[in-house]
Amino acid sequence: MIKKSLLLLICIFGFLGLKAQKIKTDVLVTGRENWAAALQSASSAVKTIFLYSPGNFPVGQLDVNLPSGIAAELLKKTKGTATTAQTDYIIEKWLDSTKNLSLIQVQEPFMLLSSGSGWKVRLADGRDLRAKVAVSSTPSLNQPLPIDYTAMEYRTSLGSGIYYSGKKTTATFFTLRDFLSPEKENAVYVPFTEIQAAQAAGAIAAYAAFFKTKTSLSNVKRIQGELLGFKMALVPLTDVSPSDSTWRAVQNLTLMGVLKPVVQDGNLFFKPRQPVQIEEVKQPLKDLFYKAQIWFDDNGAGTMTLAKTIALVCYVGNKSEDAVRMVLEKRWDIDFKLEGPLDYTKPISRTAFSILVNAYLKPADVGTDKSGRITR
Repeated sequence: MIKKSLLLLICIFGFLGLKAQKIKTDVLVTGRENWAAALQSASSAVKTIFLYSPGNFPVGQLDVNLPSGIAAELLKKTKGTATTAQTDYIIEKWLDSTKNLSLIQVQEPFMLLSSGSGWKVRLADGRDLRAKVAVSSTPSLNQPLPIDYTAMEYRTSLGSGIYYSGKKTTATFFTLRDFLSPEKENAVYVPFTEIQAAQAAGAIAAYAAFFKTKTSLSNVKRIQGELLGFKMALVPLTDVSPSDSTWRAVQNLTLMGVLKPVVQDGNLFFKPRQPVQIEEVKQPLKDLFYKAQIWFDDNGAGTMTLAKTIALVCYVGNKSEDAVRMVLEKRWDIDFKLEGPLDYTKPISRTAFSILVNAYLKPADVGTDKSGRITR
């Protein structure tokens, strides 16, 4: 009788123990090479589990890519001279100290399986991991797309700057379609073993989990905003650093094609000090804003000055010119310190134009479809 009771207790506690092994999370990232996806997902305020096997943390073509976001932060942490072992140590510590992120290292192989609208992994020790969204790697023969401003898809960029050896260029980008499969919902696939691609995958997964939606319904604009908030360049500009205070404004204008960079020797240059010509911004702004068409009918050619730029943003954005001038006069030496003394008649640089247009017209908020066409 005592043996039967003891056996019953063992069975009960064993059953409870098995139940306790079911671990739920928002995002499950698998594969050591996707450590940046786990980091981004957790940093985007969703619970994330990173499931990986022993080994080194891959960093891709870190020495030839144009770094931004997590890649740039890693270079800063390693000072660009760390050994593989030192880099692994830095990444491990970084992951371990990140809020919302749990690390699980396993020796045995595992399989990612669909489970309802989500995904699950059964580990060899009996633990059952379940997630709303899963991130994993998938072999891809595709290369990042070279930036082409004659097409519209550049507006849907979710990351950039991966070196394309076939074209010898870092003027590349990738889009949402590189990460999703039409056959599998709430699964995000990292197409390139590069930090930028993994970071974008983490943001895509976090968006779906945070807003309780499907990955097929991803809002590209929101994901772009999240990545920009973490200093991930959507346009790979060689001459405007993420540490520059004007970087976000410049990113927004080049992302929407208001000001187009130029490719030289495989790199993309914004040319921040170059004066803005009316002809180069007329059609892009007319495409984005109805009222810009009327303004440019009366201002069809020549060089943009500070006065003309103020008149443009006030007319299109329904602002008071006097109010805008008052703000500029107070903040000119702070926000425009590289522009020299305040002079309304002077030609305006691409940087100053970006700051004003971004602040008063917010072109990056204008909707686009999945191909990059404007939807107003």
